[in-house]
Amino acid sequence: MKPYNELTIQDDFLFCKVMSIPHLCRHMIEILLDIEVDHIEFVTKQHMIAPEYDRRSIRLDVYVKNSDKIFDVEMQTTDKKNIEKRVRYYQALMDLEQLEHQSDFKKLKPTYVIFICSFDPFGMDLLSYTVQQTFIEKNVVHYDDNTNKVFYNLTASELKNKHSELGNFLRYLNSSKPNDSFTNEIDSAVTEAKFNTNWRKEYMTVNMLLQEEHIKAFEEGAAQQKLKSAVIAVEKFHLPVSDVAREYDVDLSELEKQLEHPAV
Repeated sequence: MKPYNELTIQDDFLFCKVMSIPHLCRHMIEILLDIEVDHIEFVTKQHMIAPEYDRRSIRLDVYVKNSDKIFDVEMQTTDKKNIEKRVRYYQALMDLEQLEHQSDFKKLKPTYVIFICSFDPFGMDLLSYTVQQTFIEKNVVHYDDNTNKVFYNLTASELKNKHSELGNFLRYLNSSKPNDSFTNEIDSAVTEAKFNTNWRKEYMTVNMLLQEEHIKAFEEGAAQQKLKSAVIAVEKFHLPVSDVAREYDVDLSELEKQLEHPAV
């Protein structure tokens, strides 16, 4: 992870902190969706939602509700080649969370998932990709389930000639150079964030925990590889199990278990 002083608005941690300021978040949504948002009931930074029956959870960057809509805004700087499936999962869990509080499907609020990507998510060089569902047999008729998906492409050729508040905002995300009153306000918030001692400590703590997880994963992977090599040594070269366990520094009972019930 980057040193805290080198973070920019594209970095997930700083983006979430800056957009925890309600009026900045509200205006960002207005610009991205070209709608008016009268108020924001609450803003939750990196809100965690997960169904009880599944340990898999998602951490939303900026999760916002008002009286009649729900918004999730994500800053995406790595193309993991799974963006469509991720959005599907995000929207499903957002709906499940709504249904925890009431069971009437008619009361489900419209959801908006917005991905701002530092890459072209669909390879068509469009500035924005707005996804709507239609009936295949009559594709001029919309199938409106009140789910909305919008993707912004910060590499689009069109962006350099987009002379609007939206263009100014997206160019700022790319360059960190403010060019109007709104991006100047965001830039000031970024500067203030870098002097926030509590946020700096939080970032360093997160960084330390991630490093510990990486080390743990590496060590677990190395241990699994040693166990796999020990199994091969016994099966291929017919060496005594106890000798192989000692030579490869693996647990004897684990090796015997693997030999008896090989992992698929």
